[in-house]
Amino acid sequence: PLQSAQEIVRYREGDTANRNRFGCSCAISHSGTIGSNEKGPIEQSAPTIGNNVYIGAGAILIGPICIGDGAKIGAGALVSKSIPPGVTVVGENRVITSL
Repeated sequence: PLQSAQEIVRYREGDTANRNRFGCSCAISHSGTIGSNEKGPIEQSAPTIGNNVYIGAGAILIGPICIGDGAKIGAGALVSKSIPPGVTVVGENRVITSL
């Protein structure tokens, strides 16, 4: 079940994980930002992360987006749009559907 990031993620200065929602078995690398775009209540303006999602080092996920189950976010990627399940994202919202 989705939980508050504060319940399941320890973070240090520079990493943002407040009030986002994460599924089970997510892997989150260092130095990333997962946060609100501050255009409304934080619960409605921050990402929701599905199950079995990988988020690479330095990735930025911002705004009221949904990251589908099994998605992979590459290192340094900027994600500001919802991502379907099972895809890989690199660069700025660039979706790779097959390798």
